[in-house]
Amino acid sequence: MKSLLYLLRYWVAPSSTWRMVTSGQIVTARHEREWFYPLMALMALSAFVQMVWDASLVQCLVTAIAEFVGLFIAYLVCPSAMLFVIEKLKIQKKVYESHLKLFSMFNLTLGIVVAIVQNVLPSSFSPMYMLLIYMLFLISATAKLILGEESDDKRLIFVFAAFLLFLIVPILIIYLLINFIPSEE
Repeated sequence: MKSLLYLLRYWVAPSSTWRMVTSGQIVTARHEREWFYPLMALMALSAFVQMVWDASLVQCLVTAIAEFVGLFIAYLVCPSAMLFVIEKLKIQKKVYESHLKLFSMFNLTLGIVVAIVQNVLPSSFSPMYMLLIYMLFLISATAKLILGEESDDKRLIFVFAAFLLFLIVPILIIYLLINFIPSEE
């Protein structure tokens, strides 16, 4: 439960929360078990609420699988891709993959919450996706702490690369799965 409070605090005060979380020993597996995987499961389950609004079981199942797999693959790909970007930028500070995994969890969870709310609503509420732009603030607020004292240009490249990764990877995978998994239509 305490780990979930870190997530909520990160959304309100990202810099101070990041300092607090990374000052101790990071056990990403604990964060995965306590709040990240359960939120992903809740997102998949929330897809079935659409059956109340006349969606078929097959459509709900395809949506649940696509969203879960898309965000899970994004969680696996984003830390490695960010580490690649950091290496290409020749960042001096040692950045640990465990920090990037936690950073990915914190930011991808914003997309998970948007998906849960969208799944519960009877129709798509497009302005809800604007909440994902808040992710840009979260990334930029913690970029200096992750990268250390680097130039503003390198930090800006990292912020936009991370933002695009957190948006494009899950959206692309979800789109591909929804369009290529056979369903009744």
